[in-house]
Amino acid sequence: MVYTTYTLEPNEVLKCAVLSFYPSCADGSPKAVVECLHQGLIPVVSREAGIDTGDYGVTLENCSVDEITRVITDLSRKSPDWCADRSRRAREAALNKFSETAFHENMKKNIEEAIIVHKRKDS
Repeated sequence: MVYTTYTLEPNEVLKCAVLSFYPSCADGSPKAVVECLHQGLIPVVSREAGIDTGDYGVTLENCSVDEITRVITDLSRKSPDWCADRSRRAREAALNKFSETAFHENMKKNIEEAIIVHKRKDS
């Protein structure tokens, strides 16, 4: 089932969905994909999307029609257990990488690293 129109009932779409498909040519960490991860949707994204799909999704190498056809066909043949496992992993990744806590921890780490670099330049 493919939804291509606006709906006021997004949860109805999510009940039927298994994956999110995002073949962007330039988009760093798109929020739409992150939201889909939080819903447990298996991501299929382009490398340019900037989302690490780890062991739970698929990163497209070149977004060619042949590659997309091959990946979607392969995923459509996966068992429900395989899909449920990847869905669980996607949700875990979202909670670990894209939560408010993870944001604060990453920000703190980056600020601390910037301070260290700045101190090195001053000495």
